[in-house]
Amino acid sequence: MARLDAAQARYEQMLESYQQTILNAFREVADLLVGIAARTEQRDRQRTQVQAATLALELAQTRYRKGLVNYLDVLEAEVSALNAELVLVQTERARLNDMISLFRALGGGWSPDAVADGQHPGQDAPAQAGHS
Repeated sequence: MARLDAAQARYEQMLESYQQTILNAFREVADLLVGIAARTEQRDRQRTQVQAATLALELAQTRYRKGLVNYLDVLEAEVSALNAELVLVQTERARLNDMISLFRALGGGWSPDAVADGQHPGQDAPAQAGHS
């Protein structure tokens, strides 16, 4: 009877651990999905800022060519445009990293060695010719 009780206790402990693992996995996936959506919105807003900064740069260049402003205004517009592009790239990088984390959380995986060998994620290593 003591063995049965001990086995039942182990089973319940393992079940609790499994349930906690599942809950943590769902939470992680949900958090990543929310993060990806937020970063996508941020990226879209940043694209608008890049367009506005690029337009401002073009206007500054036109005004400079017409002699209405000095070249410092053009340089400041270039700095603003480049900074906006930098933030856009950083946002997109973070979004893509979140997507990689989501892929991993859903059970996907990859290794740099497999990619270098031409394997696709989840593909088994190719059999070596001449080896049995």
